[in-house]
Amino acid sequence: MSFILFVCTWGIIIFSLFRTIQTLRAGCDYLVRLHQIPCSRCQYFTQNYSLKCTVHPYEALTEEAVNCVDFEPSSLGSAYPTLANYLEKSVKTIKPDLTSSH
Repeated sequence: MSFILFVCTWGIIIFSLFRTIQTLRAGCDYLVRLHQIPCSRCQYFTQNYSLKCTVHPYEALTEEAVNCVDFEPSSLGSAYPTLANYLEKSVKTIKPDLTSSH
């Protein structure tokens, strides 16, 4: 009897680990697909929740926008600044220019 409980317990543990790994892989695949959406780098993206895109307002920021035929790169670069860009700008404003003469 104890052998059957031992096998069942380990079977449940192995099945749970397998399902957890499978769920994490599916989540990572979904995130990769979401990062392929080019809307935030498009010139038609408005950064407004009411009207996200002036050309395709219903497809904006969805998986349907991955292969958007009207995508035009924004001259401003990414609409959302990265943390590195933010830190670089904040250091420049806080830190005085050391090359200037006093």
